[in-house]
Amino acid sequence: MAQAMTLYRAERHADAEAGARARAVSAHDACLAAFGPDHRRTVEARALLDRIDGT
Repeated sequence: MAQAMTLYRAERHADAEAGARARAVSAHDACLAAFGPDHRRTVEARALLDRIDGT
């Protein structure tokens, strides 16, 4: 999650954003499986994905 957020903030070009999104998806999936949908880390990962996707 931290790596995804760092990549997203550091560089906004397509390669960095794709890498950040891939890490955020992995973090979200792992948090969802381990903690469920309402855990703060899962919510944080979902929020980052929404920011990356522009929603």
